[in-house]
Amino acid sequence: MTTSPLPPQFSLIGGYLDLAGAAFAPGAPLAGIDAAGLAAFNTLINTVAPDATPIDAGLLGTMARQLMVEGPGRDEAAASIQRRIKDIATLSRMAADPAWRLPGIEIDRIRKVNEYFASENDLIPDDVADIGMLDDAILIELVARALRPELDDYADFCHQRELREKALGVDPGKSEFERRDWLALKRAQARARGERSSFG
Repeated sequence: MTTSPLPPQFSLIGGYLDLAGAAFAPGAPLAGIDAAGLAAFNTLINTVAPDATPIDAGLLGTMARQLMVEGPGRDEAAASIQRRIKDIATLSRMAADPAWRLPGIEIDRIRKVNEYFASENDLIPDDVADIGMLDDAILIELVARALRPELDDYADFCHQRELREKALGVDPGKSEFERRDWLALKRAQARARGERSSFG
């Protein structure tokens, strides 16, 4: 058996790459996946995360086995999948927030992931026991990684907006604090520290 570290793009489950591909044997949960379906999935990956490495059958099989085989790694893998599923809510909230003004190209990425997440025509049917959400989690993980700097900035923006709302005594979401205000704040904070701002 040959093993090698799992590529960073797919560290959502962790562990090692087992190229045996047993999960694709006849009658196994992934047996119905064909080359065309995997190619379409990789095309979508390239659209939402152009720098990501395409996924192959061996890697997908390895991830599936980690979710199916009894042992300490199974619970960790399942918990990791659930964390990624929750991430789509954060991504969607950022895309829909009119005060943040996320660029349209990034909103489109998130929209495509949401469409896939809601679709019944995905690579692994959602009702397949243990592994039905694996492909959804992979896609969410990759777009979240691609947008990580934006997500980190948005988290700080939300924190600063909440502080402003509390200071003004206004209801959540009722302040007029927008992305441009946050950028001005970050520049002012950098100046106060005597640092060069990375926020333009």
